[in-house]
Amino acid sequence: METLDAVNLFGSKAAVARALCISPVAVTRWKGLIPKGAALELEKITNGALKCDLSLYKSRPRKNKRTSPKEA
Repeated sequence: METLDAVNLFGSKAAVARALCISPVAVTRWKGLIPKGAALELEKITNGALKCDLSLYKSRPRKNKRTSPKEA
């Protein structure tokens, strides 16, 4: 799901943020693709008017992926 899809449905980034109970700054930081958790929540909130395509998220690496410390 793209950020623009949600903004078009809700009318503004602020309205998307209110629907998700997050800050408008968080929505502004989304570049194109909405984070998977937020996309799933938006699909639920909108009763399917917005659809979360999970295939879009399979090939994306996690930003904050933790790595185990190297053994000496």
